[in-house]
Amino acid sequence: MVSVGQIIWGPGGLHHVNLNSTHDLNDADNSDAVTILAPKTGTITHVRVSVASITGDPPAYNVGLVLMSLGNPTVNAYGGSLPASYDFGAAGVHRIALANPAAANLGDLFAVRVWPGGIAPDALNFIRLFTGVRTDAPHFRWRDNSFSVIWSYLRGMVGPMAVEYDDGSVYPPIVTSTILSQQYETAGNPEEVGALFSLPFSATCIGCVGGELNGGLVSCDWRARILDLANNELTALAVNQWVYTVVTAAREMLTLYWPAIDLVAGTQYRLGWRALTAGVGAGNTSFYYPVEAAAQRAYFPSGDLWQWTQRNAGAFVWVEDPLKVPVFGLILSELR
Repeated sequence: MVSVGQIIWGPGGLHHVNLNSTHDLNDADNSDAVTILAPKTGTITHVRVSVASITGDPPAYNVGLVLMSLGNPTVNAYGGSLPASYDFGAAGVHRIALANPAAANLGDLFAVRVWPGGIAPDALNFIRLFTGVRTDAPHFRWRDNSFSVIWSYLRGMVGPMAVEYDDGSVYPPIVTSTILSQQYETAGNPEEVGALFSLPFSATCIGCVGGELNGGLVSCDWRARILDLANNELTALAVNQWVYTVVTAAREMLTLYWPAIDLVAGTQYRLGWRALTAGVGAGNTSFYYPVEAAAQRAYFPSGDLWQWTQRNAGAFVWVEDPLKVPVFGLILSELR
């Protein structure tokens, strides 16, 4: 047994969620890029780009890997690669083969970039990309805006682009939606949200953290708890008259402590957040990170062992979603 004071384990340890938006590539200047530190040495063959929507009939865009200069993406190819000329015909995640693959070395700094091709897009014919989800993870760094005038920066973001190596691995995770949260309330659908999780070690858990959206002058009772897969409640904390006092919506991490419980390595549990007051769904909203593929959860803290779960009122039939990383975590005091 090792005492660790108090540590937060799980995706909730990132401690930040920001609502996602979009960015239009609708003129000759607008360009988007995601800055990447190569996670390993190997051959990059494809780029993935997550498109929110298509307007009109956009022309082909350049899609490729580029070098950095003075902290900004350039149009100079990285690692011997050549960019692709690509016609985005629909919304969704596009898997795009580079005209020539890139030889990547562990730790290289470069960018995945989408920029106008020979024919510039315009206000009637363009693509719209997601602008990312803030995570406070410094290795996710995404940039957008005009490459010919000035770049703006959004750090710690899960962005709309990634690279794919010839072994099929994809890095970093890709945002696929502007919807990042789920409301819940008593007698609602869902009534309870949370995480299906396991630990790679045995530990003593003394509480949890979770991302919440609050807004309006709302008071409610709710309950945070851990259950086993047979729906037995193992430990819980009832919070009476929690008051959301922020008039405009705000995102925050809530920290709760409950009676200590020993969790066993490799055993699956559920962390549930349940409203106990009817009619306050707008005040009870928990967050998740949407990803393109289940394997991309592994890029979040212990994310490969955590996935979103929820259940409707009147039933203990839980439904998991492997494409959502729940913004919840455990407060651990001892490891075994």
